[in-house]
Amino acid sequence: MYEIGKTYKFRFKEVYTGKDGNNYLHLEDPEHPDIFISVKPYSFQTDWYDTAAWLDCYCRRQDVYGRFQFDLSKEALLNYLYGPNLGHYQYFTIDKRVMDNNGKECFSITDPYGLSQLFFPGDDHIDEFKVGDEVILDVIEIQSSSEGKNNAFLKLKLKKDNIQKVQSDANDAVIRDDEAFSIGEEDMHHEFKSSIAFPAGGDKENMEQQLAVLMQSIAGFMNKEGGTLFIGVNDSGEPYKDVSEEFQYLNDDSKDSFTYKENADQYKLKLINKIHKDLGGYAVSLVNVRFEQANNVTYAAIDAQKADSVVWYQNKELYVRCGNSTRRMLGDNITKFILSRTNERKFDDIVNRPEKDFQDESVSVKIEDDNVPVAIRRPLPAPYKEDAWRYISLYKNGQWMFTKKSVGASNDLIVEVPIPKEPKKYVMMIAYSSGKVNAVELKTLLYGTGRNQNTLIATDARRNKGVTEGQDSVVNAFCIKKGGLLLVQCIDDGQVKVKAHKMEAVTTHKYLDAQGNMIIPTGTLTHLAPIEIDSVEKSAIEAMGIVVKDYERYNKNGIDKVKLQGKYQELIDKILSI
Repeated sequence: MYEIGKTYKFRFKEVYTGKDGNNYLHLEDPEHPDIFISVKPYSFQTDWYDTAAWLDCYCRRQDVYGRFQFDLSKEALLNYLYGPNLGHYQYFTIDKRVMDNNGKECFSITDPYGLSQLFFPGDDHIDEFKVGDEVILDVIEIQSSSEGKNNAFLKLKLKKDNIQKVQSDANDAVIRDDEAFSIGEEDMHHEFKSSIAFPAGGDKENMEQQLAVLMQSIAGFMNKEGGTLFIGVNDSGEPYKDVSEEFQYLNDDSKDSFTYKENADQYKLKLINKIHKDLGGYAVSLVNVRFEQANNVTYAAIDAQKADSVVWYQNKELYVRCGNSTRRMLGDNITKFILSRTNERKFDDIVNRPEKDFQDESVSVKIEDDNVPVAIRRPLPAPYKEDAWRYISLYKNGQWMFTKKSVGASNDLIVEVPIPKEPKKYVMMIAYSSGKVNAVELKTLLYGTGRNQNTLIATDARRNKGVTEGQDSVVNAFCIKKGGLLLVQCIDDGQVKVKAHKMEAVTTHKYLDAQGNMIIPTGTLTHLAPIEIDSVEKSAIEAMGIVVKDYERYNKNGIDKVKLQGKYQELIDKILSI
């Protein structure tokens, strides 16, 4: 059917998430539609809403079950990414210094799209670079794959000062005369986009895909040194497209339910709304959308300031400006980047923050379970306490009560949980010493379902289906906004282990007495605390590399706490209120 070492064309179907949590491209062979073909994509392809109808794939092996395994053709990818712009320079990252098969020293480098290869700077330049450097190289040509292999590569050389930037075919028709105003070249602080609706090099409008690219670029500026994204500007830096040409597309985004009018103010509002949705409210405070005029057109400019904390794209992806391009950070590079942003002073600020910023000062209640005291805490930031909207009290007899005011400590009270304003955005977590965590949607619990779902339940009345304690005692209960992290500490075979994972990884239930999800496979859960979505603590925890993948919550207790740096241990203890 297929021959190993050959390249085949398959039709692109979709991007899907596999059981291992990674993204894959689902492809189809029209001649054999019953065969499921899956290939691992590069980072830039996981953001595709739509892509080329066909992709070239290299058949690399056949497994023991007779299934053929494919990789994306590197030659096809290089032609797609660099073919129209040979002679243009590009920024590459030096990953490591290595030896080739002939014993010659060189560097392993990665381009902005995640493709890696070797680079030979020559004996005179080999010591000029170090791992982590950004190096500017001229892309001379694409070397085709050897017969029966998938080893195409770029021929590169160090950039000369007089290198001329080659224009892509897509923009040749709009280059102005010699007297046309030009902003300059794309660099660390400037990027040019021709449109908010048409992806680069395409003639088919796709607002969702193009806006995703724009948001990633803006996030990249914020995560580096700041910069300006120009819209309606070609690769020469020349404004050529008037913003009014794209007013007609403002409502072509299926993910935006707002209805926009066709004018400049609504064009600006569209961009601001998208920034708020994809990058967050903090990012909105860092941008300024303005309009400028040149070459007889009005073009847009989005100024993005450098952020003090990490700005995430859709709460899951990290983009950073590298030279004249925006690069998605992957794997260990995310940790390294966040560590570089979360410096020693910030750790000191977090660790040495007054206790009242981390823990509710109300009375703690202790429960005796096999003569082992379990402290019930409410590790909520001070602003959260001050803005407490209502309270939920859990009692030993399995009842619970919804109140406007705190009921205070009592003999039969397990824990009282402050409820924040806008409770529909929050989830209540109840953690047990066995390692089970029950996540309850406050929207369902407090408002019910059906025709009365907008009416609050009555206060000051005890209700059934609360928490019933037995051998499985309550460790903690709190509310957390969707998108946050859960910091987990347990004791397993005498070792204290810690981890964190997304709060959405815990399945939500309607009632407080549900069994919940087991989040540690062995040992005893001793502490669980919330990490809010827009907090410095969240960035610091992510930098430690202790955030596990969603599917690992069942089989991974975390890492030994003693293996973490002292500052990290102090931060974890502070969040957990230990």
